[in-house]
This record gives sequence, structure tokens and C-alpha cells, in this order.
Amino acid sequence: MSPSGPVLVFGGRHSSLKVLKVPQFVEEGCLSAHEGGDIRAVCALGSSHFISCADDAVAAAAAAAIAAAAAVVATAAAAVAAAAVAATAAAAVATAAAVAAAIAAAAAAVAAAAIAAAAAAVAAAAIAAAAAAIAVAAAATAAAAAATAAAAAVIAAATDAAAIAAAHVAVTGAAAAIAAAVAASATAAAAAATAAAIATPAATPTTTAAAAAAAAAAAAAAAAAAAVSFQISSRGALLLQQQHRIPAVQQQQLLLLLLLRTPHRLHAGHQHQQQEKQQQQQQQQQQHVHS
Repeated sequence: MSPSGPVLVFGGRHSSLKVLKVPQFVEEGCLSAHEGGDIRAVCALGSSHFISCADDAVAAAAAAAIAAAAAVVATAAAAVAAAAVAATAAAAVATAAAVAAAIAAAAAAVAAAAIAAAAAAVAAAAIAAAAAAIAVAAAATAAAAAATAAAAAVIAAATDAAAIAAAHVAVTGAAAAIAAAVAASATAAAAAATAAAIATPAATPTTTAAAAAAAAAAAAAAAAAAAVSFQISSRGALLLQQQHRIPAVQQQQLLLLLLLRTPHRLHAGHQHQQQEKQQQQQQQQQQHVHS
């Protein structure tokens, strides 16, 4: 067996411990001494070879040194292995923490997207509710205008003061009810739009402006309804005053004029006048023939 690295030589001709390279070891004849039984053991430890020679005491010391060196090497190997295991465990923990952080970040992003979508849905619902309230207010305003026209026609067609007063009271009550309903609807729509704008987590200037516009439109509709109610009341009061001041003959003439304001009545009156003219012409012609 030829050593391939540094050689530790104990006992025999080499009474002191030496570290010899392989060429020196060969030149000094330890390998030839091995043939005579001078070398008792050759132990390999790493890249070094420990050789015990014929001297028993030196051989025992060499064995103890070899055991100590082996223990040191084993301890170092165990420490290196433990450090490697600890490093691997730390890397695994760090990797798990990084994965958990990535998962948490992804979940937070998904939650933020869901919150933004919910806020957009709430804003859209508030805008739709405001639009519906505006449409209701417009319809109520149109109904109030129609009621005004009907009230004017009823009051103008009535000839009795008691009937005029009753019609005025009924129409005024209906107008007040319409105005109250429109005002309540507009107030509820404005409150709903304002509450939706405040409750929205991610309220934008666009949604806030839309809610403000809806509230302004609702207030305008309520003001229009109040104006219509006031118009009905003032016109009824004016007609009642005229009823007490105008004589009965003039009332009948005014009633006839009011009835003749429609196109149908005008057309009928025009036909009646033409028929009267034709009759007068025929009578004149007959008188002229007889004369």
C-alpha cells in the first residue's frame, strides 16, 4: 500500500514524529521495512496516512493520536452537518414566510378590488335612484300642470259661487297633496343619494357631484310643485273675487267666450255665423223677388 499524501511516521528507525512526503518516505526505507514486519499498521485518515512501527509505546501513542484526530474530524463533520441542517431549516422558514407574505398580498389585492367594485355598484345604484326620483318629480309636475288646467276649466265653467268655492277647495287640496308627495319624494331621494355618497368607501368626485346634482334636481322639482300649488290657489282666489264682482249677464258672456276658446267651439261658431248669413241672404233674395 503506497501513501498518496503526507505521511506521519511513528517509532522504529524514526523515533520522533515526522511528516514526510511520499518520496522521502520511500527513500528512507519505511516501505522496505514493511516487508520485514517493522510497520504494524497503515491507517488512512483524510489525505494523511498514519503508520505505526515496531515500537509498542510509539505505536500506542500513534493509535491514541489517530483516535483523537478521528474524534476531532468527526466532531467537525457533525458541526458542519448541524450547521447545514440549521441553514436548510432557516432557508425553509424564510421561504415559507415569503410564500405566506405573497399569499397575503394577493388576498389584500383581491379584497381591495372587491371593495372598489362594491363602491362602484353603490354609486351606480345611488345615481339610478336619483334619476328615478327626478323622473317621478317630473311626472308629478306634469300632473300638477294638468290639474291646474283642469281647475281653471272647472272654475271658469262654474256659475254658482258655492260650486266655485267647492271646486277651488278640492283643487287646492289636490294640489297641496301633489306638492307634498313631490316634496317627500324629492327629500327621500336626496337623503338616499347623500347617504349612499357618504357610505361609499371609495367615493370619487364624480359620484359626489352626481349625488349633489340629484339633490339639486329634487329640490327644483319640489319648488316647481310648490309654485304650481300657489298658482292654483291664487287663480282660484282671483276667480272667486271676480265671481262676486262681475254681474250675472257678464258672467254668462265670459263663460261663452271661455267655451268658444277651443278650436272645436270656434269652428262650430263660425259655421253657425255662416248659416245665419246664408239665411239672411236667402230672405233678402226672396223679398227682392216678391217686390
